[in-house]
Amino acid sequence: MGSLPTIRKAELPDAESIKACVVAAYQRYILRMGQAPGPILDDYSQVVIRHQVFVVEESGPVIGVVVLVCNEEKMLLDNIAVQPNCQG
Repeated sequence: MGSLPTIRKAELPDAESIKACVVAAYQRYILRMGQAPGPILDDYSQVVIRHQVFVVEESGPVIGVVVLVCNEEKMLLDNIAVQPNCQG
């Protein structure tokens, strides 16, 4: 039996793994939209620095990402991405 998924606040070294998760989750939409969805284009080093980012890990690799954009008045759920083999 594998380990349970864990959720933690993302750190700057996670940016590459976050990007890989986002690309895997959204790449199927490129053909439908005729362009890359916005989350694929983001610089995740900057996203981690500027926003509240959480990652889900299971036995090491990042399998999910949540990006929250917050200010004093509101919170925006900006992005949720899950590795395709973990969706469902």
